[in-house]
Amino acid sequence: MPQRAEGRLPPNVVHALPSAPAFSGRQDELRKLREFWQSGQGVVSLIGIGGAGKTALAQRFLETFLAEEPPDGLLVWSFYDDPDANHFLKTAYEYFTGGSQAHASGAGWFSPMGEVLSSGKRFLLILDGLE
Repeated sequence: MPQRAEGRLPPNVVHALPSAPAFSGRQDELRKLREFWQSGQGVVSLIGIGGAGKTALAQRFLETFLAEEPPDGLLVWSFYDDPDANHFLKTAYEYFTGGSQAHASGAGWFSPMGEVLSSGKRFLLILDGLE
């Protein structure tokens, strides 16, 4: 079970995002992601063609800004590495609840995940390859 520090869960990087050693530019996009995170609202999606740099942008955001304003929980998952949605939802539920078990599948995850994600905490999910 993850240990909480200051009420926060330690990050759970199930699948590491690929590094982008030659990352450059994208300052406008990074600024917009930071503004979104500071607003504390909703969901944001990075949408673009394959190879456009979405994953690199997400990685840079994690490296650059989240140390200043960390989430209550961070889960990084790659559907390229594990495309099983049930496995993702089980992992997410167990992580965000601190180890609680739920026996669900398919649409059965909507209720338990809805309860967890509406708890008032700020959770960040980085979902790579969710197309």
